[in-house]
Amino acid sequence: MIKNNTHITKVNRREKFWFHNIRAMNYFAFRYWWLLLLLFLLYIIFWYFFCFKVPYKNDCDSNFIPTVESIKARLDSCCDCPTSVVGPPPPDTTALGPPPPDCPDRLLVFQVCNSNSDRDDDFSVFLNGVNIGKLELNSNDQVGSIFIASTNTSTKIVRADFSCPISKMQVYYFDPRNVRYGINKIELRNIKRNGNTNRGKIEIRNYLKLGDDLADPCTVQNIEFSGGDGVSFRKSFNYTKCCE
Repeated sequence: MIKNNTHITKVNRREKFWFHNIRAMNYFAFRYWWLLLLLFLLYIIFWYFFCFKVPYKNDCDSNFIPTVESIKARLDSCCDCPTSVVGPPPPDTTALGPPPPDCPDRLLVFQVCNSNSDRDDDFSVFLNGVNIGKLELNSNDQVGSIFIASTNTSTKIVRADFSCPISKMQVYYFDPRNVRYGINKIELRNIKRNGNTNRGKIEIRNYLKLGDDLADPCTVQNIEFSGGDGVSFRKSFNYTKCCE
């Protein structure tokens, strides 16, 4: 309770400038909230328009787009490419070792004939680490494969020393540069198990060349292999002369 003889004195304090600025902004925001909301909506609209509706373009377009079109045009007209760049480069055979014996009138052939007509597994055949073809023996028949060391696919055997009919033998051709002087490695890599044991012979021959025909083979070496179902085989032979 204030006594009658007490006087109330009003004190005018001088506030800092930032106090008045903050107070003015709060008052403006409270009084004109609708204006601030309108400005915010206009900002959202302009941002959406310029960021999504106007396509982006920079100085790189003038150089990048013509380059892409040039590449597409060259790919579409690949038939006009120079023949010198078509196809893979020839294999590097310099690391294989010294060249094989010189047999100018004969041609090296690997032959595997399933002479007992007993079903065996299927194999991929590798010579010195290079795949030269397949050996598919999933048949109770006299079937097999012939691997001719020549890139001339017109070369064919007309007189052989195996019992399988030539018509039932698959013929493969490989680069003779994969053959080396001395020890050569042959791998029969199992690719399909046919539910039977494996037994056979890799016959290495040098056939007499009569034009594109091959006849009258001489023996280089015979390599026998045998094993259970699903087994792969690694063999080698010494090649230092054309015939035994």
